[in-house]
Amino acid sequence: GDDVSLNNTASGHFSDKNVGTGKTVTGDMSIGGNDAGNYVFTNGTSSATISALHITVSATGKDKVYDATTADAGATVQSAGVIGGDTVNFGFGSATFDDKNVASNKTVTVTGVNKTGADAGNYVVDNTTLTTTAAITPYVVNLNGTRVYDGTTTADASTFNGGVVNGVNGETLQLSGSFQLGIKDATTISWHNGLGMSLGNGSNGGLSSNYTLDGGFDVYDITQRSLTASFVANGKTYDGNTNAVLANALLEAANGNRGLIAGDDVTLTNATAGTFDNKNVGTNKTVTGNMGISGGDAGNYIFTNGSALADIGKRALSVGAAGATKVYDGTTNDPGLTYTSNAIAGDNLIISSTSIAFTDKNVGTGKTIN
Repeated sequence: GDDVSLNNTASGHFSDKNVGTGKTVTGDMSIGGNDAGNYVFTNGTSSATISALHITVSATGKDKVYDATTADAGATVQSAGVIGGDTVNFGFGSATFDDKNVASNKTVTVTGVNKTGADAGNYVVDNTTLTTTAAITPYVVNLNGTRVYDGTTTADASTFNGGVVNGVNGETLQLSGSFQLGIKDATTISWHNGLGMSLGNGSNGGLSSNYTLDGGFDVYDITQRSLTASFVANGKTYDGNTNAVLANALLEAANGNRGLIAGDDVTLTNATAGTFDNKNVGTNKTVTGNMGISGGDAGNYIFTNGSALADIGKRALSVGAAGATKVYDGTTNDPGLTYTSNAIAGDNLIISSTSIAFTDKNVGTGKTIN
């Protein structure tokens, strides 16, 4: 008959928030009434189950530049069904485009969706395979070409690695067309967007539709042309130096990737001077030119002096002697005698004789010395 009643009879709490069976549930009740103060009330317990929350996930694809694969490594998976404050992270086994080729709104299939995190065990993902969309954009090709100076202003596709452009993952493309450089001289030129050029299908799966020249930075090198000159080298008599006189010097004509382009402003300088390999007498000695080039187009050439053969003949040596007066000493010797010659100054030449003697030992003037 005491006046005691239960309050909050429909509320209780689990021991924790996580999924499980036979989990302890403690009531959140209290008592009221005129006689409630006569009682010590303790909430009772029971057991119940918390089952996993079923959720669905969605995927977001990430656009990528063509790389010859179907992988969409930047794709992500998320779910709006995760309760705020819970820590659940989503991953996946693979995210792949329907094919490797360039296009917009391409289907991306995500498989093997998985979950991690402190609260992952409280959820069941109902869709572990799903699709989304993303784009594959063309791979931008940068062109690099080179050729030897030829007097023209054209960059032909064949001068870009023989018209073969390297793509990604071993693919190649064919390049066609030409570009007007606006300059003929040996230099480095750059431009953008592959102007005047176009791409075609190549090998190893290279499709031109997966590549673009738009936005590319293109570089073209015109390298200097090799040039030399022929000449005739004149022989000479030994004169103690290596100087050579040349004649009939002529710049070589264009042939392949070397020689003077017809009409170019290039002239020989110092065309009559050359150098023997050494100063000494000999036949068929190598003579190298001491020439150079000048003119408005000279900077387009790398000039290398040519060579020819010529002889250095022996020099005729003339020797003179000057006797020295002496006081009678009972001998025919003339120790003061000196020699003169037309030998080249600086040459190491010793003139000697087996005997130097007056005709007799006696005093006299203008005596002969043998």
